[in-house]
Amino acid sequence: MIFMQLLNKYICDPTHKFFTRIAILYCCVALSCNKLVEAPHPVNTITTEQAFIDSASAESAISGIYSAIGNSNGNASFATGTITTTTGLYSDELIYFYNSETFRQFYSNRLLADNDIIFIHLWKWPYQYIYQINSSLEALNAAAQLSVTQKNKLISECKFLRAFCYFYLTNLFGSIPYIATGDWRVSQSIPNISQSEVYIHILRDLQESIQGLPDDYQMYNNEKVRATRYAAYALLTRVYLFQRKWTDAVQAANKIINQTNIFDLEENLNDVFKKNSKESILQWFGHPNYAPHNATIEGATFVPYSETQPPFYHLSESLLGAFQPNDNRKNTWTKSTTYEAKTYFFPFKYKVGPAESRPGIPPTEYYTVFRLAEILLIRAEANANLNNITESRTDINKIRRRSGLEELSFQTQNDAVIAVRQERRCELFAEWGHRWFDLKRSDSFNEQMQIISQAKGATWKTTAALYPIPIAELRKNPFLRQNPGY
Repeated sequence: MIFMQLLNKYICDPTHKFFTRIAILYCCVALSCNKLVEAPHPVNTITTEQAFIDSASAESAISGIYSAIGNSNGNASFATGTITTTTGLYSDELIYFYNSETFRQFYSNRLLADNDIIFIHLWKWPYQYIYQINSSLEALNAAAQLSVTQKNKLISECKFLRAFCYFYLTNLFGSIPYIATGDWRVSQSIPNISQSEVYIHILRDLQESIQGLPDDYQMYNNEKVRATRYAAYALLTRVYLFQRKWTDAVQAANKIINQTNIFDLEENLNDVFKKNSKESILQWFGHPNYAPHNATIEGATFVPYSETQPPFYHLSESLLGAFQPNDNRKNTWTKSTTYEAKTYFFPFKYKVGPAESRPGIPPTEYYTVFRLAEILLIRAEANANLNNITESRTDINKIRRRSGLEELSFQTQNDAVIAVRQERRCELFAEWGHRWFDLKRSDSFNEQMQIISQAKGATWKTTAALYPIPIAELRKNPFLRQNPGY
């Protein structure tokens, strides 16, 4: 048990030396051999066209990209929890239990450009995925052995995954390099481009990927672990929301919501994050033979190893106070533990934690990337801003009914906007950085962050809205510009 406690601490705590943690993980996992659905073993890095010599190897290669993004060697990283935890600390959702300078920088909104979490997990890894995606696209375009249908599908999956990576990069860092080649030598001289320019590339990738992606999950053995056109529509809906393109957001959301034979809200909140739930649009595949086995990485991060241990991250009083009385989301998606006579609440959306993680046990939960509730709330917000109050109220009340709350009867646009913000906070807490990005989208962002920072004993600077470009990247690429304030 002591070994497991130490191992869990090292896996979940990025403040420990990177190579020490990798050495420990190396003894426990061999994740690069994960297979998604029934694909053959994927390759680790796509460097030549040989990986696409036939249909099976091509599927395996793209499966390997999903495996890399969705597992991160069993460690919390870019797309497996670090976005949730760092933005949760940076906003007003999470508090880190241990005394750590690395995490204190996030909590106090005082990031340094040499922060290891930023460099390794939020910059290095997504750009490595992008290199692999770009190399795959180049190889796919040259692969004469594949059918047109399969080639288009795999190209579309790559473009979706590239858009996904760039969406989070630009919303964390703002102006970033846009790299569209697999040649790393070229990328070392690419400068930042503006977020508006990055969004142009994201939108192009998503709009093109929709044409080639499947419209159901049959070819994935009915597992929701690879992109369909609805995953592309989900990210497209979110992009339109962030750009305040309200009509476009409603239209894109309708493409998903109208598929009632594929997607629906789970009536039981306990079922929302289970594998292949009817609410999920895209999930990361979990292989029982590789860490964290039958747990999700986020479940292994948030849930304490035992009832006598504190959680690594606990929920803020601000978030806990946002829930209305009798909100079943608080009762179902949070849990408490008592340590040294003090009670700590932690996220409990994923129920399987490190103590329940065992090799070979089929997982009951997959890590959810997109789900229907978010799309309903996006449509509700877009309709509120279009002054379609009835439509907005209908979607908000669907979420509230599922949460055990009474329906709202607001009649004004302002009340609709306030209501959807409240529901987003309680529905999407500790999930993919939604709270942080919602604060940034608010017209009163800096005023809210001043209040949030003061409550933490810190002082808010407007330049802290963006994370710093890692100092290591600035040294390698003289064409990169640092964000203001760092």
